[in-house]
Amino acid sequence: MRTSIWLLCLTVVCLTAVFTAAAQKLMSDPLFGISYDPGVVRFEEAPARISKECSELRDQKTWVYCRAKLGDVDYFIVSGFMRQCPDGPGPCDIQPDLTGTIVALRGSMCSAEAADGFYWQKDDPLWNLPPTALDEMARDALRRYATAFGGKKNFLGHLTPRIREFLHPAVRKQLEIFEKKPDK
Repeated sequence: MRTSIWLLCLTVVCLTAVFTAAAQKLMSDPLFGISYDPGVVRFEEAPARISKECSELRDQKTWVYCRAKLGDVDYFIVSGFMRQCPDGPGPCDIQPDLTGTIVALRGSMCSAEAADGFYWQKDDPLWNLPPTALDEMARDALRRYATAFGGKKNFLGHLTPRIREFLHPAVRKQLEIFEKKPDK
């Protein structure tokens, strides 16, 4: 009887550890808020240049969710598992970045801000992108998401009415076009 109780307790502890480890592997994308397992849903890894030039992303594993080039500036929205350290003493922890980061690379200059979807626009001209650039980023994002999720139909199946309700107008517009296009 004691052995059975001991084995039951050990089993519960092991299963809890397995489920906790699995839950810690989930990522939430920065544009739609879809939770996914990065071992199954695969976005392109961010170019090494981002980690090299952007001090806030140095040595972070990030993925590209969209990209656009405007003149001599490359814009990316990236996200990944980020190192989070407490203000005081204590160990750092690795957590999924929920808002993502908009990155602007011009030569060896890097600027980075929290992306929060497409809602990063600020008074600074670097971040005040024209509608054509936002459209380009949205089109690129939809292409990347369809690829990462294993096809257009599978990706679109993750977009609930609630997700669609809060999309940036540029993303919503490109999504409507994307949905009407025939699958390749």
